[in-house]
Amino acid sequence: MKTTALGRIALATGITALTAGLFPTSAHADDAVVERRTLPVLVEFADSAFQHPDKVKESTPETYFGAKKDSLASFFTELSRGRYRVTPAVDGQYAGPITLPMDASCDASKINTLTQEALAGQGLVRGEDYDSLSMVFPAQKTGCDWAGLGSVPGPYTWINLYGTDSGLGVVGHEFGHNLGLGHQTRSLCTDGDLAGCETAGTSAKSMMGGGGPAAGISAPEMIRAGWLTDGETVKVTASGTYTLRSLHGEGDGVRALDIPMGEDRLVVEYRHAAGSFDQDIEGVHAYRVPGGRLRRLDADRRDRGEQDGRQRRPGRRGRRHPSHRQGEQGVAGRRLVRRRPGRGRGRPRR
Repeated sequence: MKTTALGRIALATGITALTAGLFPTSAHADDAVVERRTLPVLVEFADSAFQHPDKVKESTPETYFGAKKDSLASFFTELSRGRYRVTPAVDGQYAGPITLPMDASCDASKINTLTQEALAGQGLVRGEDYDSLSMVFPAQKTGCDWAGLGSVPGPYTWINLYGTDSGLGVVGHEFGHNLGLGHQTRSLCTDGDLAGCETAGTSAKSMMGGGGPAAGISAPEMIRAGWLTDGETVKVTASGTYTLRSLHGEGDGVRALDIPMGEDRLVVEYRHAAGSFDQDIEGVHAYRVPGGRLRRLDADRRDRGEQDGRQRRPGRRGRRHPSHRQGEQGVAGRRLVRRRPGRGRGRPRR
């Protein structure tokens, strides 16, 4: 699609506004492929075990490394266009179940410490044998009000498993936090006035908001992850006519415009169905980056699929995916972002 840079801004500010993670100035994609050796480990407690362990054992390799498009590995390979690969750290694709010497709890730090100690006893050491550790444990006695946690950024995820399969909606979101991505909330800017924006739930334009895996992530998040090359992101220094290809999918061309706005920046993207992504997303969208923070700009009411942070569980009609609110908690020097079932999302608690 073609339009002038100023015309594109006017269109975008008449559509929407968000807040999400930090936007770096130096992340650029290249030909290097990042391979993340990932170790899912099934964790049980002294007083709580998986109710259907065989089903959990069967679903875990498929959730993380399966050949279908809804596995974590397939998702990130397609999203990054092969630049980021999630691979199994061990031949069996997961470890455990291991029983921790503690009762069921939401103490993520303790779960992490005891899990790593148990793995080390089996000869598995982080940094040597695996890069990412994903701890999956039964939810029935934990009392946690979240379905998952992820260090931001970092190597740890905690999956508070309801049922036998957490699915890509939870696991993919938490691994997004591991990449350094925060939650993407949405603001309404009345009459296109960027100074008069109010927070209005989450955005449906990112997995890190309310869009689920089918939305992928937004252009600033792609830049944050290092998945757009310099040639795919154009820094606009003068008015002109620019051609944008769809943000996701194969092919060459410019995928994002980076426009200076005084001390702030405006990132513009074009979304259109491509591969597994954006079947329900179409059009031009803009994200304001004031003082290093990301914000998406919109004066419209709610986009299709946005329901104040609630997502439908993929493949299950009529049931809500546990929505969540962002929170922070120190664990081994890392910040955690919580997923809270049954509650809306909010801003990070500092």
